[in-house]
Amino acid sequence: MASSSKSASASVSTSASDGKNCCQYDVFINHRGPDVKKTFASHLYHSLTERGVKVFLDKEELQKGDSNWCQIEDAIRVASVHIALFSPTYAHSNWCLDELRLMLKSRSTIIPIFFGVKPSKLRWTEGEDGEYAQALRTLQNKRTADSQPRYDSNTIQKWKKALHDVADLNGFELEAYDDDEGQLLVDVVQRVLEKIPKPPLYVSKYPTGLDGKVRDFEEKVLLQQHESGEARVVGIVGLGGVGKTTLAKEIFNRGR
Repeated sequence: MASSSKSASASVSTSASDGKNCCQYDVFINHRGPDVKKTFASHLYHSLTERGVKVFLDKEELQKGDSNWCQIEDAIRVASVHIALFSPTYAHSNWCLDELRLMLKSRSTIIPIFFGVKPSKLRWTEGEDGEYAQALRTLQNKRTADSQPRYDSNTIQKWKKALHDVADLNGFELEAYDDDEGQLLVDVVQRVLEKIPKPPLYVSKYPTGLDGKVRDFEEKVLLQQHESGEARVVGIVGLGGVGKTTLAKEIFNRGR
C-alpha cells in the first residue's frame, strides 16, 4: 500500500477490530502502490478473482467510511495466503513494512515475489547502498513536527528483521523469467491455487443416519482395502434420493 504520513506501526501489536464484519479473504496482496498497483498487482488480483478466489487488494476492497488500517489488519488476519510483492520503492512505505510484520505474525503462507529487486537487497539493510538500505535510513531520519523521530529504533529493527526473514522464503524472481511478467503471473496464480485450503463439499444441514453409513463403509470397505494393500474402485448404488451423493461427499470430506 502507498506510504502515508501517519504511521500504522502503533496498531501492529493489537487488533484494531473484532473482525465480526470482516470478509473471509483467501489472499492478501502486500505491495507498494506507485510501483505495481495498476500493473502486476492489478493483473494478479483479477486473475485470482476470476478463478473464484477472494483477494484483498486495497484499491479494490477498502470500504469508504471505515478505518483503512482496521480493514487491512482484519484481511491479513483471515487470509490463508499472503503475497509480498517486493518492488524498488517498497521499503519507502511504512504501511508495506507494517503489513509485512503482521503477515509474519499470522504464520500463514507467505509467497514473496521479487519484482525488480533481488532477495539479497532485503537482507542488506545495514550500511549498504541498495534501495532498501537507503529507504530504511530515510525512514529512520524522518522527524515529527516537534523534531522527534517519527519511528523509534525498535520499530526500524523489526522492519529490518521482517525483510530479512521473508528474503529466505522460497518465492519468485521476475529476473529469472527474463522479465516475462505474463509467465510469472501464470506461475504465481498456480502456486496460490495450490496453497489455498479447499473448502469441504456441502453435504446437508441436518443429515440423518449418515454417521452409521460412513462407519459401515470404513469398516467393510476401507479396512479390507488396508488389509489387501490394493487400490479399489467402489460403486455406490441405490434408488434416487436415498443419499448416494450425500454419502460420497461425506466420505470425501472425512478423507481430506
